[in-house]
Amino acid sequence: MNKDKMIEWIGTHHVGISSKTMWVALMCNQDVIDGNSLNYNVPCDADDFSRCYDLYKFAELNLNDLRKIEYVFPYWKPIIDEWYNLESVFLNGKGVGDMLDSKYDEVMYLKGYTKTSESTWERKKQMKNIYTLCETLEEADALGHFIMGMGYEGVQNDSYRYCKLEMEMAFQDNARHYRNYIFVGVNSFQLVVGKNKREMRKNFSYKYIEKERIFKKLLSTN
Repeated sequence: MNKDKMIEWIGTHHVGISSKTMWVALMCNQDVIDGNSLNYNVPCDADDFSRCYDLYKFAELNLNDLRKIEYVFPYWKPIIDEWYNLESVFLNGKGVGDMLDSKYDEVMYLKGYTKTSESTWERKKQMKNIYTLCETLEEADALGHFIMGMGYEGVQNDSYRYCKLEMEMAFQDNARHYRNYIFVGVNSFQLVVGKNKREMRKNFSYKYIEKERIFKKLLSTN
């Protein structure tokens, strides 16, 4: 990524919501970005993608840069996974809109929406990307049940068994390094377990909440 060209681009090129999202993910402090804001989105049609592609080429972005966008905005993953195919059909002059449409359901799912009909999506509550510290397996287990009760999925699927297994393994791994804690939290749609803060951020759970009471309150608030 060429940062000088990034700065030049935002002031001189045609900027849309999706291309601005890319720019913000790469240039702004991640701690102040609200990933659920309506000010950010993926490209929805050929015009949107043309502006994203313009930023990609002008600022000399590469796949590692694109993955950083996915890291900040997890719902970009279906777009980044297909980036080179999107680039190919875009340069051929047709097919971008259809390819973006085919990713719409996956994007909405990662945003925390549920499909209620062929053309209707519902988001019953504002999903969070927060986590907290647990010092015992019992504490982590109770928090895990609370999280699942709030409508989040498990670490692999809707079965809680895998969640507890993940917690046990995290405690065992940390014990080898004389750490008597793990982190438990949520990303946009599922429970997340990690041995350290870096691992939590890697799984799209970004903000650390020190007190479990506050964590539960935030998770319960729309």
